[in-house]
Amino acid sequence: MELCVAIGGTITGEHGVGSEKRSYMRLMFNEDELRVMQDIKDVFDPEAILNPGKIVPELGPVEPRAAARAVVPADGEWTPKSTEEAAEGLRQLCEEGRSVRILGGGTKSAALPQADVTLSTQALCGVKAFELNDLFVTAGAGATLAELQAFLTERGVWAPLASPWPEATVGGIVASNFNAPLRMRYGAIRDLLLAMTVVMPDGRVIRAGKPVVKNVAGYDLPKLHTGAQGTLGLITDVSFKLLPLPRSRETLVIPAGALADALNLGQRLLRVCLVSTALLLVKGRSVDGIPAPYALLYTAEGVPEDTQAELAEARALVPSEGAISIEGLAGSDVWADWIRDAGGAPVVRAGVAPKDLPRLLIDAAPALGDAPFIADLASGLVYTRGLPAGALRGAATRLGGYAAVVAGPAGEEPQWGYAADGLDLMLGLKRKWDPAGLFNPGAFA
Repeated sequence: MELCVAIGGTITGEHGVGSEKRSYMRLMFNEDELRVMQDIKDVFDPEAILNPGKIVPELGPVEPRAAARAVVPADGEWTPKSTEEAAEGLRQLCEEGRSVRILGGGTKSAALPQADVTLSTQALCGVKAFELNDLFVTAGAGATLAELQAFLTERGVWAPLASPWPEATVGGIVASNFNAPLRMRYGAIRDLLLAMTVVMPDGRVIRAGKPVVKNVAGYDLPKLHTGAQGTLGLITDVSFKLLPLPRSRETLVIPAGALADALNLGQRLLRVCLVSTALLLVKGRSVDGIPAPYALLYTAEGVPEDTQAELAEARALVPSEGAISIEGLAGSDVWADWIRDAGGAPVVRAGVAPKDLPRLLIDAAPALGDAPFIADLASGLVYTRGLPAGALRGAATRLGGYAAVVAGPAGEEPQWGYAADGLDLMLGLKRKWDPAGLFNPGAFA
């Protein structure tokens, strides 16, 4: 176990940590990291009745910390240059009772309320580690996804992530869990994330996960912070799983005159998706000059033999009239362009189970009217721009889903508009780590 950890590995194989390897947890984690795991255990199992004596070893008393040095300027704008500086400054803010709002590229945070201090991640940038043979990269949270992809492309690999905004940071993409349509083949952000460094609201530094694919030591803290909207800590760097660049990419563009026809064809196309990275339904946007009211986009990528075989299956389901193939076009790029074209207007994302997405679009059609939308059929998501969230919220909620403002100002209506089933657990963790509610106050929970 000591050797595995010394060369960057983990103490676990397939089955994680129970009672036998519990004593080895300190080889990988310090007391602060173990205490964070114990906090999670306490919130979910306050009576300690579930598998006691496993995973987290016995912890000693909390050591007193020295008073923080003053590193945060008084004017409310702060750009830490390292994890250590961020930790010292957040400890200072915690002691002073000043609230902090985290700002990455500023692409998705317009709906968040202001705070006493704005923390910019722009200086937490650059590639920290890159291992081609092990297929992982570690980047600062303030690095833009565009910069990271440019670095990786020169080396023949990529992180299968996309964003509508060139200035979007990798930390912001992770914190908001902003998935692109290509998740249908490569997995969601949580599947691609291997490790991260997080500064907790009180200044503790937590290094969670390992840059190896199979790591099940302790609780999966990177997944907890993915999508937490920065309410549980400041992400300062992230490690992603990498893949070779696709050798072939092609998109089949299929016009449709009616919503019902487009949805029926989309459901049939879903059955042949294997190497597809997008199956989108677009309304109100001409794709390569096709003037139809609706367009279906089916993207396949990977090894040329695989993409051509799958596109042949897709074409067999498609009426021959009007459909075209565009080599090199990615559905996720069309999705990104569509959202970016909102021009500062609110972008609303509604999500339901994929099987219920056709019903959502039909039920919400009167409220949507002539407004454009783009629907990710494989993920059960539909995006609108310039409309209030209420246009989709009622129909989505009745189907067990949600509608949230994910970019641009929320206006008078709530950003999220619903209480999650696990809200008590979410608030329990928030109170454990940020009892005064100083960290991204008013966001998410």
